[in-house]
Amino acid sequence: MFLNFFFLILILLLIGSAPTIDEQSLFPLSIEMTMIASAVIYTTTITLIYLQSRFWRRPFGFQKDRLTTLINIELIIMLIVLYFGVGMQRLFFIPLFFPFSLTALTITSLSLYSLGIAVGHYSYQRHWNPFHPVRPSVIFLIPFTIPFLIFVFINDASEAVSFAPLLNFLGVSENETAQIALAALGGLACICLIIILLPPLIIKLWSCQPLKDPALVARLESLCQRAHFTHAGFKVWSIMDGVLTAAILGVLGPLRYVIFTSDLLQRLSPEAIEAILAHEIGHSRHKHLLIYPFILAGVGITWTLFLLLSGEVLIKLPEFAILILFAINAWLYFRFVFGYFSRLFERQADLMVFELGLPSENLIEAFSSLGGSSESSRRAPNWHHFSIQERIDFLQSAQNDPKKILLHQRKVCYSLIFYFVISMVALFVIKGFI
Repeated sequence: MFLNFFFLILILLLIGSAPTIDEQSLFPLSIEMTMIASAVIYTTTITLIYLQSRFWRRPFGFQKDRLTTLINIELIIMLIVLYFGVGMQRLFFIPLFFPFSLTALTITSLSLYSLGIAVGHYSYQRHWNPFHPVRPSVIFLIPFTIPFLIFVFINDASEAVSFAPLLNFLGVSENETAQIALAALGGLACICLIIILLPPLIIKLWSCQPLKDPALVARLESLCQRAHFTHAGFKVWSIMDGVLTAAILGVLGPLRYVIFTSDLLQRLSPEAIEAILAHEIGHSRHKHLLIYPFILAGVGITWTLFLLLSGEVLIKLPEFAILILFAINAWLYFRFVFGYFSRLFERQADLMVFELGLPSENLIEAFSSLGGSSESSRRAPNWHHFSIQERIDFLQSAQNDPKKILLHQRKVCYSLIFYFVISMVALFVIKGFI
């Protein structure tokens, strides 16, 4: 899931950095030839994805995760060629789409990307079934594109609508500062709207159904009451068949959902599921969902610093080369900074079983089921969660030596303080350059 999310971020950044109609593409073409070239490039890419998915599927030696990575890279290269090579985006800056040209480009680009992912997913199946859900490959990602689409739409709308009447009505002078303030208020309102509406929308898009086991629901509700944890319901995550996982959606109690995959509910005991819920409550108790956006913001901070320190070197490079450098920067940041905090947060959430008075053996049982029966799978390294065996060992160690719980809480606190101090220093450095 993290890999798909990383590639989606790159796709959205690529769409946002598409050259304007005034910028020259690598191969200047007429509108008609641009349409033909774009169709040929996309058809060729989809054909390649179909063929490699059919011939490289298991048991012939190509794992699904590696194939998904390859498909994402191919689709990113395709969009780079379409934008910077033949100038496909020019097709949307015509009277037919004005003033919502960027919105139309975004929807079309995301549709092309999603279709490519879906073709790879369906082609990988040994027995093709058109009614088989596209699982996390497409449906999982759709909700995360909605905030981007909203901001793009607002941006297009602001280009077409004058704010002068609104500014006059508010009694504010029509100047750049007032417009920036109004845009900031509008952005804040959009963020609030997203926080309120996105969790119920995700529940709908992910086909989540209410958990219908009365005894299990009563057990989980009792734990929530002890933890003073409010929520909008327990849901079954139906599109994630074949996966043992759980998650929390939303930061506001009345709009916060706890979701479990059906495989997890079927394979784990009620005690283990209760421990999994304690882990998810730990994420909420320590405000991880609110902290993650600030951690992600570091991608932009590090990239801006790199741009400023590189001077005029990057200005001479083509835009697609700069985008590739940004992708490398983002990957390194995700792998080493975001991954570091993600592992800390997961371990902090694991420790919630001690705070709620649950036996750590219940969570260890859940981890053992997640890790499978083989020793190698339990010890397989995980860049954002620690390996299953490492998490089990830490729980056992914390149970034998409770001081380790306090030490880890301090490590998380000091790490966050260090991160925010470094971020503030970086922002002051950036401001000094500007």
